[in-house]
Amino acid sequence: MTRYSWLVTIILVMCMGCNDSQDIYTIDQTMQLEVTYGNQPVDSLLPLTNGGTRVTLKVTLSATTDEKFRKISFKTSAGSFEVSEAEKMEKTVVAQFQEIDGSTVLVATADLDLFSGLSDGKFFVSAEVVEKPGHKLESFFQTAPLSVKEILEIKFDSTAKRVDGATDLLVRVFLKNTGFPIRNLAFSTTEGVLLNTGDKKEAVFEVGPVGTGSEKGIEVPVRLGMEVKEYLFTAKYEGLPVSVSEPFTPARAYPDKLIVEPASFVVDTTGKPTDVYVYLKRTKGKVSIGTRLEKVSAFQLDENGKKHEFGFLSGVHNGSDAEGKILFRFSTLSPPLLKNKPVTISVMSRKDNSDKNESTWVSGSAEIWVK
Repeated sequence: MTRYSWLVTIILVMCMGCNDSQDIYTIDQTMQLEVTYGNQPVDSLLPLTNGGTRVTLKVTLSATTDEKFRKISFKTSAGSFEVSEAEKMEKTVVAQFQEIDGSTVLVATADLDLFSGLSDGKFFVSAEVVEKPGHKLESFFQTAPLSVKEILEIKFDSTAKRVDGATDLLVRVFLKNTGFPIRNLAFSTTEGVLLNTGDKKEAVFEVGPVGTGSEKGIEVPVRLGMEVKEYLFTAKYEGLPVSVSEPFTPARAYPDKLIVEPASFVVDTTGKPTDVYVYLKRTKGKVSIGTRLEKVSAFQLDENGKKHEFGFLSGVHNGSDAEGKILFRFSTLSPPLLKNKPVTISVMSRKDNSDKNESTWVSGSAEIWVK
């Protein structure tokens, strides 16, 4: 690619404070605008192969330019003159005296941070004398932008996380291919809360070392909730239209222990229902909201030890609440129950690492006596 200096020159002719005699004051110097990258002139096509580029806009005026006309307004159609501010697409600078090649001139400069992710990658910049609107220089150039995921990447410390209200997921956001200074990243989640933020769902974090320390980005611990649903994490450059989102669906937290507590430990044969509470307990945290029992039964053993299933069970497909409690009802219906013998209420549930085999499940039971 042949490099050439992007240099625009204009002769400004101004009428400053024209009186009745229409005195015309001609600024007898040229105004030049040059765009450089790393002290090299910018070509018409600037590939953003490193994800972002800082270029310098420089206006040169004659040293004899009146002080009134030394204030220059720089503008851009994309990028930002300061990445710490949202979409700062205009900056005003007062030209200062400077020695260039043995001559004294007036120079105004502004650093422009261009970033990837735009759809067309086309930009224009301009420089205008503030006190003389319309007297400006502008030019267009084009970049070869990267995709957003080539700039930001979200990774998780583990994909095997369960929603038990006590588990944290460490989310890392990596800055990739960045060629200009990014101080902060905004991060948000649709579910759970961001730790160390006062339980907020979105916050701004300072960029620093992540992972092994050789890469830059942010690390955000997220406290997972208790419902099995999709979490959508979003990271973006603060103030710039570059963002990336990554979904994460945690696994259900099953119980390690089941406790069965009937509202009454004595029933008769009239069919009056009895509430039965089942408490799903975990060693760590709590069972995910909406967890169901896999199997519920009510039975008696006759004098020969033969099992007979009795009664009517309603609500056995209810899911657990935030405290891990499930309520269903047991009613004594035909065939008739054996009096003066217990009815065993038996429940079963999967565990975290169990499968469809009942031998891998957890169980619990309680007895209700029939009078």
